[in-house]
Amino acid sequence: MSFPGSTFHPGSTPGTQEINTADTPSAEHRRSANFNPDDYIIPWVGLPSFDREPHSDEMKQSCNRLYKAAVKGDWIMAKQIINEDETNSILGLNITYGKYTTLHVAAGAPHVHFVNQLLEMMATRPEYRKYLLRLKDGRGNTAFCLAAAAGSIEIIKTMMAHDPSLQGRLGGEGKTPLYMATLFGHEQMASYLYGLYVEPVPRGEDLLGVFFSCINTGLYGLAAEVLRQHPSFALKRDAEHSKTALHLLAEKPSAFTCRPSSEICMRLERRGCPAHALVKALWRSVTTNEEFAELVKTPTHLLFDALKSGNSEFVTTLVHYYPALLWEKDSENHTIIHAAVSLRQANVCKLIHEIGLIKNVILALKDDRKNTMLHLAARLAPKSQLNKWSGAALRMQHELKWFEDVKRILPPSYIDMKNSDDQTAQEVFSSAHAELLKEAEKWMNDAAKSCMVVSSLLVSALFTTGITVALGGNNSSDHHLKRVSYQFFIISDAVALFMGLIATLMFFYILTSRYAEKDFLEDLPSKLLKGLIFLFISIIALMTTFSTVFFIAYGVKNALPYLVLLSAGVALVVFFKLLLPFGQEIRASTTSKSLFEPSHN
Repeated sequence: MSFPGSTFHPGSTPGTQEINTADTPSAEHRRSANFNPDDYIIPWVGLPSFDREPHSDEMKQSCNRLYKAAVKGDWIMAKQIINEDETNSILGLNITYGKYTTLHVAAGAPHVHFVNQLLEMMATRPEYRKYLLRLKDGRGNTAFCLAAAAGSIEIIKTMMAHDPSLQGRLGGEGKTPLYMATLFGHEQMASYLYGLYVEPVPRGEDLLGVFFSCINTGLYGLAAEVLRQHPSFALKRDAEHSKTALHLLAEKPSAFTCRPSSEICMRLERRGCPAHALVKALWRSVTTNEEFAELVKTPTHLLFDALKSGNSEFVTTLVHYYPALLWEKDSENHTIIHAAVSLRQANVCKLIHEIGLIKNVILALKDDRKNTMLHLAARLAPKSQLNKWSGAALRMQHELKWFEDVKRILPPSYIDMKNSDDQTAQEVFSSAHAELLKEAEKWMNDAAKSCMVVSSLLVSALFTTGITVALGGNNSSDHHLKRVSYQFFIISDAVALFMGLIATLMFFYILTSRYAEKDFLEDLPSKLLKGLIFLFISIIALMTTFSTVFFIAYGVKNALPYLVLLSAGVALVVFFKLLLPFGQEIRASTTSKSLFEPSHN
């Protein structure tokens, strides 16, 4: 099968003239008097380069089969389809929607072996191969751009071996392959392509887009490397939000979780987390600018943006570099420390211990509505902070701890001070947490009821068992009563009974509590934790009692008791794993140190 009009014949030598790889001519240009179709003819195929659609039904079926083979990476099937056309011109046709050629599909998949074989197939026709490599899809992307977006360095290297200019050819919307690699977060690919580029390629404006793309996708090490060569980028703003790099980082709490970086950024990694190194470099560039104060506050204040995003690490990092930032205020006249208290950012609040003599000055500041720091602590925490705790009771406990910790560091005269609404901090707390208090009461009540049902059933069963065995023991022989297994049964039954009884009393205490605000600070959570511990010990003893019965009945030489013991052990392990996280959370919430205790780091 061959295309009509083809001038290529098997065995002939391909033409050596340069191919016109200009963009597809528009319909208006094709209708104009200056349009010459011969300018777009591929000499050894005899087809116009802009006419890439299959016309015959037979060719459409071949394109469909070739597309399926390219998607799957089935080179054997693809080779058969390609060879059906002696000119191989099907490789230059659009085989699916979006004007994707075979090379586009295989490179975007990405199938390394498929691409290697396809390009090797064109070894005797280098100009046609170069033409295929430079073809663009419907969005203006070459196959090289799609390979960069897919993160396949092997395909990139193979393509560049045949056409080194591909790295500088722009794709859709005038974006470079490097930009596409960063857009999809392929760090190794982006670092590799960036290492290949030499100024003026990519152009400064293109590289600025790459810089912001690196920050948006978490390639902080590469962003720092770009900034090192272009310090002025620290003052630039992204086109979408008109924000500086520091503003973007302020809204990324995950940026300060260190992870391995590529080889190009090993120097930065030795200095710590790539994001920390990037922030330090950005801050150094920004502070040397005369418009430093305006850059920090425009379009919004980056420190308060960071606090709202929960990025306390970003704030503490900048404050360590520039302590005067502690005096910065937001629209409500809140300092960073005041905003951190309101937003429950403990790491930022701990900075109060590192500011020396001005500590008392900052603690004494009030906002525009005469709210003290204690009034701000009395407000309900953001949902993102409340949701860190699994139950309403623990959330209430955490809120109370915040309030009490702030009260502890303030001067006594500020505790009963009223704001412009004539409310004390305690009144603000009670009003703001009224709904949470109701939820905490219901949660604690339901938890205690559920646990009490279990412990009551255990106590009832164990009491019955103990009485039955004790009375039945009068009819047993002395030899039977002196057996170790029988005595072990009695002891474990007694331990299970009394531990279950204590757990029941703990849960009963919770159910009869008054559920006042202060009760959730320590009393109720600690009683719940103790009840769970006693309940768990009771269940362990119960399983021991149950397993011992089989040793008494079948003896130690029979395998059945050991099988029962193993099953009981599995049940205990499952119960322990289910209960442990909840117990640890209650313990951590109840016994944790002051939220404002200074860090030892």
